[in-house]
Amino acid sequence: MVKNTMKPMIKCANCRRMVPANPRVKNQNYCNRKACRRARKNKWKQSKIASDLDYKNDQGDYHKQWIEQHPGYYRNYRKQRPDYCDRNRGGKRVSKLEL
Repeated sequence: MVKNTMKPMIKCANCRRMVPANPRVKNQNYCNRKACRRARKNKWKQSKIASDLDYKNDQGDYHKQWIEQHPGYYRNYRKQRPDYCDRNRGGKRVSKLEL
Protein backbone atom coordinates (compact mmCIF):
# COMPACT_ATOMS: atom_id res chain seq x y z
CA MET A 1 0.00 0.00 0.00
CA VAL A 2 1.45 3.35 -1.04
CA LYS A 3 0.87 6.20 1.37
CA ASN A 4 0.14 9.65 0.00
CA THR A 5 3.15 11.74 1.07
CA MET A 6 1.97 15.00 -0.50
CA LYS A 7 1.19 17.67 2.03
CA PRO A 8 -2.07 19.52 1.56
CA MET A 9 -1.50 22.95 0.04
CA ILE A 10 -3.23 26.25 0.76
CA LYS A 11 -3.31 29.48 -1.20
CA CYS A 12 -2.23 32.36 1.04
CA ALA A 13 -4.93 35.03 1.29
CA ASN A 14 -2.30 37.79 1.23
CA CYS A 15 0.49 36.84 -1.19
CA ARG A 16 -1.50 34.24 -3.20
CA ARG A 17 1.37 31.72 -3.07
CA MET A 18 0.68 28.02 -2.77
CA VAL A 19 2.29 26.79 0.47
CA PRO A 20 2.11 23.55 2.44
CA ALA A 21 -0.58 23.68 5.10
CA ASN A 22 0.42 23.32 8.72
CA PRO A 23 -1.59 20.35 10.06
CA ARG A 24 -1.78 21.95 13.52
CA VAL A 25 -3.62 25.03 12.19
CA LYS A 26 -7.30 24.58 11.40
CA ASN A 27 -8.72 26.75 8.63
CA GLN A 28 -5.29 28.14 7.71
CA ASN A 29 -5.56 31.00 5.23
CA TYR A 30 -2.17 32.71 5.46
CA CYS A 31 1.42 31.54 5.02
CA ASN A 32 4.22 32.11 7.50
CA ARG A 33 5.91 35.07 5.75
CA LYS A 34 6.27 38.19 7.88
CA ALA A 35 4.14 40.37 5.58
CA CYS A 36 1.38 37.76 5.56
CA ARG A 37 1.42 37.33 9.34
CA ARG A 38 1.15 41.12 9.65
CA ALA A 39 -1.76 41.20 7.19
CA ARG A 40 -3.55 38.45 9.15
CA LYS A 41 -3.06 40.37 12.40
CA ASN A 42 -4.31 43.63 10.85
CA LYS A 43 -7.41 41.92 9.47
CA TRP A 44 -8.13 40.36 12.86
CA LYS A 45 -7.71 43.71 14.61
CA GLN A 46 -10.00 45.53 12.14
CA SER A 47 -12.74 42.93 12.56
CA LYS A 48 -12.32 42.96 16.37
CA ILE A 49 -12.65 46.76 16.50
CA ALA A 50 -15.71 46.60 14.23
CA SER A 51 -17.46 43.92 16.29
CA ASP A 52 -16.33 44.51 19.90
CA LEU A 53 -17.17 47.90 21.40
CA ASP A 54 -15.19 47.24 24.61
CA TYR A 55 -12.05 46.39 22.62
CA LYS A 56 -12.49 49.53 20.52
CA ASN A 57 -12.84 51.71 23.62
CA ASP A 58 -9.83 50.07 25.27
CA GLN A 59 -7.70 50.69 22.19
CA GLY A 60 -8.76 54.34 22.15
CA ASP A 61 -7.91 54.71 25.85
CA TYR A 62 -4.54 53.07 25.31
CA HIS A 63 -3.77 55.41 22.41
CA LYS A 64 -4.67 58.48 24.47
CA GLN A 65 -2.46 57.25 27.31
CA TRP A 66 0.43 56.66 24.90
CA ILE A 67 0.05 60.17 23.45
CA GLU A 68 0.18 61.66 26.97
CA GLN A 69 3.35 59.70 27.73
CA HIS A 70 5.02 60.70 24.43
CA PRO A 71 4.19 64.38 23.89
CA GLY A 72 5.45 65.82 20.63
CA TYR A 73 6.20 62.44 19.07
CA TYR A 74 4.25 63.05 15.87
CA ARG A 75 5.50 66.62 15.53
CA ASN A 76 9.11 65.41 15.82
CA TYR A 77 8.46 62.52 13.43
CA ARG A 78 7.15 64.88 10.76
CA LYS A 79 10.10 67.27 11.28
CA GLN A 80 12.62 64.47 10.81
CA ARG A 81 10.85 63.01 7.75
CA PRO A 82 9.69 65.77 5.39
CA ASP A 83 9.43 63.27 2.52
CA TYR A 84 6.75 61.40 4.51
CA CYS A 85 4.72 64.59 4.85
CA ASP A 86 5.11 65.49 1.17
CA ARG A 87 4.06 62.02 0.07
CA ASN A 88 0.92 62.20 2.23
CA ARG A 89 0.03 65.70 1.13
CA GLY A 90 0.35 64.85 -2.55
CA GLY A 91 -2.55 62.42 -2.76
CA LYS A 92 -5.01 63.83 -0.28
CA ARG A 93 -5.46 67.49 -1.06
CA VAL A 94 -7.58 68.77 -3.90
CA SER A 95 -7.08 72.37 -4.85
CA LYS A 96 -10.00 74.66 -5.58
CA LEU A 97 -8.75 75.00 -9.16
CA GLU A 98 -9.27 71.27 -9.77
CA LEU A 99 -12.92 71.42 -8.69
